[in-house]
Amino acid sequence: MKTVSQFSNTQALDAAIQAQKVRDYDHAHLLYSEVLRVEPNNSQALYLIGTLYYDQKKFELARDVLERAQTLEPSGITAQALLGVVLSKLNEHERALPFFLAVAKATPSSTDAHYNLGSLYKLMGRFSEAASAYEKALELSPQNDAASVSLAQCALVLNYPDAAIEILSRCVLRSPEYLPAYTELSRILEGRGNLDHAAAVLQSCLNKGSNDPEIIGHLARLKYALGHLSDAEDLLRRILAVDPDNHEIKGSLAATLIHLNKLDEAELFFRDAIIREPDSIVILVNYSNYLLERGKLEEALIYTRRAVALKPTSAEAWNSLGMTAQHLGNFEEALASYDKAISLRPNFANALTNKGQALLQLGRLKEGWNFYHHRFDQVINTPKRRDLAIAQWPGDTRSTGRLFLWTDQGLGDEIIYSSMIHSAALRVGRCAVECSWRLSALFKRSFPEVDVIARNLQSNADVQSFAPDFQLAMAELGRISRPDFLSFPEHSGYLRPDREVVEEIRKNYGKIAAGRAIIGISWKSDNPRTGHFKSTSLQHWLPILQTKDAIFVSLQYGEQDADINGINLVLDSGIHRDLSVDAKGDLDRFAAQVAAMDLVITTSNTTAHFAGALNTPVWTLIPEGSGLLWYWFLSRADSPWYPSMTLFRQSNPGQWADVLSAIKTQFDVWMNSR
Repeated sequence: MKTVSQFSNTQALDAAIQAQKVRDYDHAHLLYSEVLRVEPNNSQALYLIGTLYYDQKKFELARDVLERAQTLEPSGITAQALLGVVLSKLNEHERALPFFLAVAKATPSSTDAHYNLGSLYKLMGRFSEAASAYEKALELSPQNDAASVSLAQCALVLNYPDAAIEILSRCVLRSPEYLPAYTELSRILEGRGNLDHAAAVLQSCLNKGSNDPEIIGHLARLKYALGHLSDAEDLLRRILAVDPDNHEIKGSLAATLIHLNKLDEAELFFRDAIIREPDSIVILVNYSNYLLERGKLEEALIYTRRAVALKPTSAEAWNSLGMTAQHLGNFEEALASYDKAISLRPNFANALTNKGQALLQLGRLKEGWNFYHHRFDQVINTPKRRDLAIAQWPGDTRSTGRLFLWTDQGLGDEIIYSSMIHSAALRVGRCAVECSWRLSALFKRSFPEVDVIARNLQSNADVQSFAPDFQLAMAELGRISRPDFLSFPEHSGYLRPDREVVEEIRKNYGKIAAGRAIIGISWKSDNPRTGHFKSTSLQHWLPILQTKDAIFVSLQYGEQDADINGINLVLDSGIHRDLSVDAKGDLDRFAAQVAAMDLVITTSNTTAHFAGALNTPVWTLIPEGSGLLWYWFLSRADSPWYPSMTLFRQSNPGQWADVLSAIKTQFDVWMNSR
């Protein structure tokens, strides 16, 4: 090999260029340096060593030698172009701009020159000038996908979102393999709240064969946000199939599995993710939410406090802390945490809804109702807002118009809120109520002053036929009719069972009872999220069920054979199950069955609501912690919703022995007083 001194300058530069091409940077630097030692003002050597420093990301050294080269040869466009890029890398944008402009002027037909100028303007926040440069680049090269994406980004900043969407939509059609166009289009659509369209864009990308994990992960997040949890699960598993150590994805999958009620599998993923990524806010928050679902409140508190300490600006962490504190009964901390979350993200629907429920549970009804409507803006486990282009009913004055009320939650909620139908109907010219089809016969009998519409595929036509002037979710009547506890009216039952069926059932049970008390019982809830907190084992009921002067009739809906068959083995007189009553399918007959009881003892489920609304004496087992619903309020032994109801509350979450012991004591007193 020749030594440096054996080369001419031209040969040395050629050899240095070849060494640089094969990334033999040390040898290239030695050759460039030798040329500059012999000829310090060799502008070509200065430019070339500048390219070497640029390749090595030594931008300050590159700037210094390129400035010398540009001073020696001011018209050297190649050196100017690279100097502009280097200055931009060093965030010296104002100094870089004249060089970018000079290159664009000297090479007006160069797409790259105009694209680079646009990119510099964008970095400087001069989006209008950036857009002009990108448009020039696209005029020269209409197929330039990078320029299309950048122009769309500028259009969005300049408040032309429709133009941005149009540019990107054309790019996607033109270049179906160019992933940045999909991701940017989806991002813009998501930002405008069009999650369905955003997800469809990414899905079309995957349908074209893309396996990009970023696209799959983004689509999974959108599917989760849309409540399409099974789809989100499939996409997240798809990523883990090729990247099994992706702990962030494991955490996302675990969060999804919570809402799919796959809690055991969720725990496995969380345990692994929390070990690998102990400071991940997303994982900490989701894991604490999982612990809430399992009723592990003290453990959840540890992780929520840790999340807040690690990232005090996380609205999700504060909301999670609020939920944990609320379940633990610390409402002062809960409300403060919700307020902090809302201050960080004013439109945070979860925190707004949770604050509303906390206020309602505290009995601060007027305040709580003002937040509770945000439940419709949540994403997961969200009630469906009725899509009607009709004004909401203000409820403040007597109106001659037509009011349409609709329900948005479960059967128990439909029943409890239906207590406000009559007062609403008195304040309008005419009222219609849409309810679950299973409740329609009972509602028609109970509320003859309103039009009852059974919710089904044809109900929209019935609503249009009614031609309402106003509409409102039935729960929202609380803001109008139940601003405080004094506004709850006394009543002797607002649901009206079929009296002939009540007498028929009562007569049949009377034959079995032979003068003994007829007690209806229900011991579990099948709510997929909170049912396990509210459900009990019949084994705990044995001291009550062994009472000699009573017969016990199952009012339990859903699967119950195994429970009843097991307990009947140890009872002299077993629990009676009436096969003529379908407690899920035929709610009109079920209501008559409940009305036929002398007393109902039930956990917090639909049976409790039926009994309270029918004015049947009912004792309700109320859980503490995660399973406590806001409308049972706090501490009180009565329910303002249902005058015939007595509440028996857990002292500690998950423990029913004391509750059933208290019920047994009260039951003995009740039996002796008959």
